[in-house]
Amino acid sequence: MVYALILAAGFGSRLGHDVPKALIEVAGKPIIAHQLDNLARHGVTDVWVVTGFQADAVRAAADRPGVRFVDNPRYMDTNTSKSMLLGLEQIPEGGVLTLNGDVVFDDAVVPLVASDPETTSLAVDPRVCGEEEVKYHVVEGRLQALNKQVHGEGEAVGINFVAARDRALYLRALAYVEAGAYFERAIEHMLPFTDNPVRCVPIGDLRAVEIDFPEDLEQARELFG
Repeated sequence: MVYALILAAGFGSRLGHDVPKALIEVAGKPIIAHQLDNLARHGVTDVWVVTGFQADAVRAAADRPGVRFVDNPRYMDTNTSKSMLLGLEQIPEGGVLTLNGDVVFDDAVVPLVASDPETTSLAVDPRVCGEEEVKYHVVEGRLQALNKQVHGEGEAVGINFVAARDRALYLRALAYVEAGAYFERAIEHMLPFTDNPVRCVPIGDLRAVEIDFPEDLEQARELFG
């Protein structure tokens, strides 16, 4: 069984919007609706959504059969690592697709990143490597670094798959890292403590835009509009 977890607790302060980023409209519907539609196309309908800012509005937009909600009451002073921890703690055993609540993408990314159920995988785009984005460094097919400072080979797009066998270690890493850390910090932290590789899966010609800045939103609306 594959589940999904959407991190939708934050708000788009850098975008100048007064709604959660997951509710910003692209091509006529909220980002979270795009995400749920893409997951459903590939049979993933058991979905947990972590809410925070304007939680009731996010619940209303994502109210579908199979969708459950987990509240992060400290969304103002924690980051995605703690939202990820709260969400994963509620999900039954199995592999979990995790999505940042601000990423718009082609639905084919879903089976691509989850193609190996035994291996934790990150969807990445080697075509771009933004200064403010989370970048990755791979040696002999195995992830070695995942942060904003590394001289990377591309950037992570915010769509990942956590293999069932890695969940216990990942949960410990999420609990360990500081409250203000991104969830990628926990992935990087667990690397020295596991024999299981973490792979980076290039999305190729598929589209994925994580919306952090107004220019990202403009790009997403151009690509998907």
